[in-house]
Amino acid sequence: MMQRRMVEFALLRAENNLRTMLDAMPEMVFMFDRDLRVTLGNQTFIRYLEAMGVDASYEGRPVPDLFPGASTGDLKPFEEVFRYGYSTVVEEFLMMDHGRVDMEVRLVPIKMGEKVDRVVAMAAGAVIADGDPAAVASDPEVVAAYLGTDPAALRRSDQG
Repeated sequence: MMQRRMVEFALLRAENNLRTMLDAMPEMVFMFDRDLRVTLGNQTFIRYLEAMGVDASYEGRPVPDLFPGASTGDLKPFEEVFRYGYSTVVEEFLMMDHGRVDMEVRLVPIKMGEKVDRVVAMAAGAVIADGDPAAVASDPEVVAAYLGTDPAALRRSDQG
């Protein structure tokens, strides 16, 4: 009985450490299954959903439903990762109230044997206010809301 509790505690600690690491990442990270339904997301992903006005209860929801205003409805890159089992990078943009958000989305397959079971998506991007590339990061609070970063850190990096 004592050994079982020790194993359960070790598993809980490992799960907590992995969640802490995932949530500390400034990139938006989420995982989806073969039906393109989201199964896991980090805190940056949740902040993105909240900033977009999308219900933050993402589990089981289709990827396209969580990204209104995405530049394409084309799910081909997502489907190809499942079919061929290779990572890929997709350039994506979202139109927002504050302008455009350009994102680079890395899609990484998770295999069970030879078959891709799930895909992890990692997205990083920059806000381009009102479509003006010169206005990138002009409002640190907006950038922080979309990308999950500290507005004070953005101000420091902008000041050079």
